[in-house]
Amino acid sequence: MVGRVSFRNVLIAIGLIGIGSPAFLGAAYAQTLEEALIKAYQENPTLRAERARLRATDEGVPQALSNWRPTVEVSGSYGWQRSDSTTNGPA
Repeated sequence: MVGRVSFRNVLIAIGLIGIGSPAFLGAAYAQTLEEALIKAYQENPTLRAERARLRATDEGVPQALSNWRPTVEVSGSYGWQRSDSTTNGPA
């Protein structure tokens, strides 16, 4: 015949589960929020793919802006002329 479960036995069982849980959970829950975010940022394949896509987009920005930037045009010429003239007094 099955005996009744006492309130005391239930509390002892809950206490043992609570005490034993950290041993089973390990260091995974010992991370700070900052550490968890860093780990996700470094190891998450979805985030890595999106960062690569963003880098590709960023590389196209200078090309897109190149048509909007001012242009500078420079022109010039070079030459020389020799003049041999003799002046003999007022004209």
